[in-house]
Amino acid sequence: MTTTPPAPGAPAGPAVPAGPVSAALTAAADQLDLLTGLDLAALPSAELLAAVDAAEALHRRLQAVTARILTATETDGMWATTGARSFPAWYRARTGRHHTTAHKNVREARRLRDHLPATADALAAG
Repeated sequence: MTTTPPAPGAPAGPAVPAGPVSAALTAAADQLDLLTGLDLAALPSAELLAAVDAAEALHRRLQAVTARILTATETDGMWATTGARSFPAWYRARTGRHHTTAHKNVREARRLRDHLPATADALAAG
């Protein structure tokens, strides 16, 4: 059985069995590793312009996935056992994000889930 290590800087906890989400995120990270090794300056202009569009679409899709992960984590409630005063505070401590950014990310995730499902679908589509 494989396990998922904690995020860098995250508090160590018990090992968690790796599931399909962890496997998919690991595969995505592996693909990003391939991209980071490329000499982008050597690409033709047309390919660079296409890469800007593709990277933006992927960024939007990742935002949608992150929002869904955040709202599912908040609903699960396990975060509350850490002593955090709120979910945004837990998210900030877990990820090292600035408190304003953490609150904004959580607020946006909640809005997408609760009030903007069509926007969430469009974001997920890229």
